[in-house]
Amino acid sequence: MHISKSLSLGHAFSSAPWAIPALIVTVIISLLLHRWLARRFRTGPWFVLALMLCVGAILSITITPGNWNPSPYCSLKVAFPRPSDLLALSERSLNIWLFVPLGLTISATPQRRVGLFFFVCAMALPFMIEGFQHFVPDIGRTCQLTDIINNLTGLFLGGFVGLCLRFFWGMMNKERSTLSVGQPSGYLRQNRKI
Repeated sequence: MHISKSLSLGHAFSSAPWAIPALIVTVIISLLLHRWLARRFRTGPWFVLALMLCVGAILSITITPGNWNPSPYCSLKVAFPRPSDLLALSERSLNIWLFVPLGLTISATPQRRVGLFFFVCAMALPFMIEGFQHFVPDIGRTCQLTDIINNLTGLFLGGFVGLCLRFFWGMMNKERSTLSVGQPSGYLRQNRKI
């Protein structure tokens, strides 16, 4: 039975001292470039900003140099997350929640084909991160197959919640438009006695 290790955020960031500077750089670059990129790719600035912040945060936390007692081998041990892992402050929960905002953002993509493309790219991201950690041992990270599963769990969780919110929001807007079309207006609405 796998027991998820408890995590101290202070210890986590002290073990990865470059994570916070990388997060600050991510925010600055995102704020400076998101409008230009939005015009270039003809999409909403809010979407580009959210996407840049999500991806930048993930890379800042996962591939910046740290001191995590790296192993020369990639751990192929598989442990699937449980619902209780979402509420605990642990390394596993961090790996899950780190990808939830990315799934939420992609689910809000205006065009379905573009959203599907981004989601496929996001699914490849955990594999690229773990591969980088394995082939660049100098950053002090350890490749783990369980991290990929946790990342994908967070991605799918965020995407599912985002699609549900989008569906219910669409239904509410449809009901409002139906009511506004079906209701009598002006003089008829004011003088209707029945």
